Parts: sequence; structure tokens; C-alpha cells
Amino acid sequence: EKIDVESERTLNIKNNSLIKELIAFLRFLDSPVDNLNFSAFITGEIFSRLSNIAAEKFRDFLFELRDQTKVDKSFYLYREFQRQYADIWDEYIAEFHKNVGLVPLYELSVSILEKFKIFKNFADSQGFFMRFLELIKEEEEEHAGMSDFLEFLDAIPESRLFVSFSGENAIKLLTIHKAKGLGFRVQIVPFLEMDIMNTGRQKKVYIVYEAEEEGAADTKIGLLRLDTKYVKFSAALKKIYHREYLRSFIDELNTLYVSLTRAKDELYLFIPYGMPRTNNIAKLLIPEDLLACGEISAIKDMDMENSAGVMPIPVPEYKHWISFLKEEFMDKEQIKNKALRESGNFLHCVLSRIKSLNNRDFKQKISAAVEFARAEFPFFKEADDSPALIEPLLKSESVKPFFYIDEERDEVYQEKELVNRFGHTKRVDRLIVKPDRVLVVDFKSAAQMKEEFTLQVQEYMRLLAEIYPRKKIEGYIILLESRKVEKIDA
Repeated sequence: EKIDVESERTLNIKNNSLIKELIAFLRFLDSPVDNLNFSAFITGEIFSRLSNIAAEKFRDFLFELRDQTKVDKSFYLYREFQRQYADIWDEYIAEFHKNVGLVPLYELSVSILEKFKIFKNFADSQGFFMRFLELIKEEEEEHAGMSDFLEFLDAIPESRLFVSFSGENAIKLLTIHKAKGLGFRVQIVPFLEMDIMNTGRQKKVYIVYEAEEEGAADTKIGLLRLDTKYVKFSAALKKIYHREYLRSFIDELNTLYVSLTRAKDELYLFIPYGMPRTNNIAKLLIPEDLLACGEISAIKDMDMENSAGVMPIPVPEYKHWISFLKEEFMDKEQIKNKALRESGNFLHCVLSRIKSLNNRDFKQKISAAVEFARAEFPFFKEADDSPALIEPLLKSESVKPFFYIDEERDEVYQEKELVNRFGHTKRVDRLIVKPDRVLVVDFKSAAQMKEEFTLQVQEYMRLLAEIYPRKKIEGYIILLESRKVEKIDA
């Protein structure tokens, strides 16, 4: 029968085999040349269950390469693994290998747990992984980088590594001192003993004492060895010995009291009579012929209906943080074309300051918007040329309907923020709410036009359909350079 056991060792996350595998993977990501940690991870239970390949197969893979790793110090296992198991590498490891150092450690770890289906495959160990994530979160400010955190993990005090456990039917392994103030329905004391001053263990007893010397103004601290054979020859030693013996005896009595008063219903004691070279006086407290005390009676079970019991916690589902964070950064093409990016940002800023236009104040509104953008982007060198691009854009027949607005009838929002059901904030460049329909407008450069921008506008349209269920939602992308308008289907 499987019985849960709760002890300091079993609740220490660093002693959990699955946490060890996760730490090995993090160490590999931190240093891909670390063959040992890579080996520990791929032969572990997490990766074996994830890849549906027996750990023995990965062990055979390592065994076949053992000679090569010994001879060639620059031979790295992960490269050979990448070659032989390309599909598995690309599916489960490549993304983390590429993004380590670019994504915060907490978000990276959450993505690893989600990708590796940790909470689904190892639901019983959920508490250990949650405590590990908590530890990363707690140390974000002091140990933000992976290397820093792993070094911290090597030196962390054990008291911070324990998982809170509340299993009602678990066997709890405690020292007598840890059991103070607690009570249990059934208690077992496997080694009941009273060993005064450790004499039963044949250990030498030393104490620190104050030695007074005649004529000396101050007392000195000394180290004194106590032994019964010395007591016979010195009254001073005998006095000190009796004092320390009494103090130790009282301490042992207090410990014995705690040992015998934790049980509510049943108490089982085992006194080690046969241990050699011991002087366990606890055996004198209980007669040899007394094997049982009290009567065995039926113990009423706890009322499970009225007790709180244990409520199962559903497996958490995390977003894929690496993909999510990538939305906040520019892709490679945007970085390469810096001039286009700067121009696009400037034009976006100008258009965000224009709510609606009319022929009377057309020039003034554009001029004011350009001046605002100039203040926001003081280092943009082509600010003076922007009116030559903005004015033809706003005068074009395809773009006019989005800027010549009847403000008494329609509502116009610039840079409108929307929040989806996951709590992600989305920003619409221009939102026009008419009596019968809603227009979603996004500004893009023609060179930027990609499928993902279409998907982006479609997402805005879905969000707005929930906000305005009775109105028709229309999506548009305005291409700044070509002055073309692309209509987006829902």
C-alpha cells in the first residue's frame, strides 16, 4: 500500500527527482557545453514521458558516445543529439536554447513547465514545482539572471526549500523538538532513551566554565572535560559534574515529557534494550513485564462530511510566455530597416493627434500634430519632410472617410486600448464608432505588410464585436506610403 510520508527530506524541493531534472535542464541552457547536466535531463522521467521514448534509449545514445566524450573535450552531446533526434530537438528544446538570456527566468521557467506538460504528467508533484517558481519570483531582483539564480540555489538555506504540506493521512517524521506543541492521533517513538550527558554513547563530555584565579581581577573562560574517574580526586570537579549532570537530567526529562504527551489515541514506544555500550535509563521508567497499558477500543472516525478535507486543485494552465513576449519586440526585418521604423513611428504619432478634419483648419491641425510628434521624437531627422507625406495621404479619396468625421454623430478614439479575456492589452491605432457600425483602422507601412497584421486587425474586430454586439464591425489597414486602404474580412 502506498503511504504518504512527510519529513524535512521528502519536502525539500532539491531532493525531489523531478526538480533535479528541471534544474539540470536550466544548467544546460545556461551552459550548453555542460554534457553532464544535458545527460541527466534527457535520461530523466520528464523528458522520457514527454518524448514517448524510453529513457534506456537515451542511455544507449550516451553509452555509444562515451569514448568520444573522453577523447575529444570539445565534443558536445547536445549537438549530436540535435543531429540524431532533430524532430525532438526542434519540438521541445530548440526554442528554449535560442531564447535563454533573452526572456526573464521566471517567464522562461513557466514556458518550460507548460511545454513539458509538467502539471499534466506529474500532478502529484505540483507543489514542488510551484515552490520552485515561487523561489524564482522571490529572487527576481537579487538574482535575475539564470547563472546568478543557479549559484544562489547552490548556497540557499534549507529552510527556504521546503514545500508546505497538508496531507491529513500522511505519516509525519519529526524530531522531538519539532513535535513540541503538536498532537497526533497515533504516535510511534522508535527509540525512547534518556542518555544523561551523552555518557551512554561513550563520548567525551566537555563544558565551558568560568575559571577564577586568585589575585586576578577578571575571570577566564575555560574548557573542562568531565569524567567520573576525575571526580574522585577533586571536590571542585565533583561539584561541577553534579551540577551539569542535574542540568542534563532535567533536559532529558523535558524531552521525555514531550515524547510521551503527543498522542491523542494511541502511543507505541520502542526502548532499545539491546544497544551495546549504552546507559539508557529510560528502561527503568517502564517495568519489563508491562507490554501494554489501557484498553483497545474502537476509535470514532473523523466526520469527513463536516471536515474541510482536501480540495483537489485543477492543473494550472500558463500562457506561452516566450511567444507572448515576442509580441513586445520587433522582428529582424524591422530592426534591419531602422529608417523605415523611425519614419513609421513618427507618422503614427502625427496621425494619433488628428481626431477629425475639415477644410477650414486642415493645415493648422496637421502642423500642430507634426510639432507634437517632433517633441516626442526630437532626433528624427526627416520631421520637416513629414507634411509632404501626411497631407497627400489625408487628402486621398480612399483615406478621407476615416478622418473627415461628423463628431456630433460619430465617436473617434486614437490609440484606443482594449483588453482581451486573458488580460492582454491591445492598442488600436484608430477606432470610429458610428450609429450602425464600428471601424477599426490600423496604420502600416507598405513594406511592413504581412499576414500577421491582418490577424492582428481581425483580433481587434473580435474584441470589439463583444463590446458592440449590435453593430457591424469593419477592419481596415491604411498603407502610409501608397495611400491604399486594405479591407480586412472578419
